[in-house]
Amino acid sequence: MSSPLSIIGSWLTLFAATLDSYGIDSQAFLAERGIDYSRQSDPSQRIALSQMTKLWDDAAALTQDPAIGIKAGAFVTPTTFSALGIALWSSCSIKDLLICWCRYLHVFSTAADSKLEETDTELVMTCSMKTSPDMGEASHHAIDASFSALLHLCRQHYGKDITPTSTAFMRPQPRDIEAYKSMFGSNLSFGQPRLVVRFERQIAEQQIPGGNPSLAKATEQLVAEYLHKIQSPSLLEKVQQVLFELWPRGEAKLDVVASRLYLSPRTLHRKLEEAGTNFRQQQEITRQQLALQFISQPHLSISEIGFLLGFSSNSNFSRAFKRWTQQTPQAYRQKLETRN
Repeated sequence: MSSPLSIIGSWLTLFAATLDSYGIDSQAFLAERGIDYSRQSDPSQRIALSQMTKLWDDAAALTQDPAIGIKAGAFVTPTTFSALGIALWSSCSIKDLLICWCRYLHVFSTAADSKLEETDTELVMTCSMKTSPDMGEASHHAIDASFSALLHLCRQHYGKDITPTSTAFMRPQPRDIEAYKSMFGSNLSFGQPRLVVRFERQIAEQQIPGGNPSLAKATEQLVAEYLHKIQSPSLLEKVQQVLFELWPRGEAKLDVVASRLYLSPRTLHRKLEEAGTNFRQQQEITRQQLALQFISQPHLSISEIGFLLGFSSNSNFSRAFKRWTQQTPQAYRQKLETRN
């Protein structure tokens, strides 16, 4: 039997922010419907699509705003999509971002399939929706919110406005389409079998200033491994997933990780001991894995890698790397280059 169609729990952050913007108590709204909002940052939390569909439809009815999904996109942040957001935000062009979206979309929502095709002048992204007996048809508001959020994220990352050349929606045409024109431009069609969004290829392929292809590649590889483990993660995998996310923010500490996993520090400490390890060892393992991934990217300097891993100096990073591999970072990289 296949698993029920679902969406990642971090999507609740956008949904809650949308309700709050209408003056609605989002946490009370969710609690009344049996949703524990406090778990939205749990890496393993997923919400049944049937439940998420009802949440969006109830919110539209309560706000009496048929364009609530389009407006919801404004509340997106990279963490809205959890691990997928990390990969999207590391992309070096809008084209790269869209490729990443299509590649990993199933982790955000198991109800959607998406592909990206190219013409001489356009990038064409097509999305189709799955159905199941428990869900029926997906909420039009939920689909609106997903693609409005994606377009907002593109604009935030690109640093300026980017508007599709045309957009075809699956939903019936609303009575008022001004919100859709404002977001997606004036070339719109409704009632289509699939959602199709077209972008000008020349704009989508422009490199985003400050982009780092090597870092983007390394990040995507790490995130791919991270996403692969989400299906049925063990405690150690959950700990490492959280540590991967927290390293760049300098928050990879026992109390923070325990809180993200909804455990007390003492309970997490005990569970790790029962698994034959401890938190310090998990920190070391995660840091070593990151170091080996980053050192294979030739355009990342040794000092940049040390900074990404939270070392206070190059010498501290070099000592740690030599402890892990019996080689200095420079020697290890030279050997990799010789093999290639």
